Amino acid sequence: MGDFAENLRALMARHGWNQKQAADAIGVRQSNVGRWLSNESEPSMRVLVKIADAFGVPLDQLVRRSCSGVDRPRAQYNVAPDFARWFLQLHLRWKKYPAQQYRIRAGLELAWPDQAQDIIVWLNKDK
Repeated sequence: MGDFAENLRALMARHGWNQKQAADAIGVRQSNVGRWLSNESEPSMRVLVKIADAFGVPLDQLVRRSCSGVDRPRAQYNVAPDFARWFLQLHLRWKKYPAQQYRIRAGLELAWPDQAQDIIVWLNKDK
């Protein structure tokens, strides 16, 4: 999610919000927003949905490409490694926290409704 901090910063600037205002709109602590902006941590899928709702943007715009208004050439996007890392983390969390699988499933169905079942099948495969 390398672009997430940049995208969040751009959305906050567009709305004229500081960290406190963004945190209030999302329903989280200001310290969480600060950690996201400094790439110290990443929000959960549930919180990503809240962020997208607060700013009125699709999830795709939060995590994939810059939303600062400047279109970068496609070659500058490093999407495959970011998604590979994200899927690896997802797989590890799926196996480590079986009681939380319903949350992961709900997030996948929100983010990728057409591919959610395929991803869940992949998560259940033993590697």
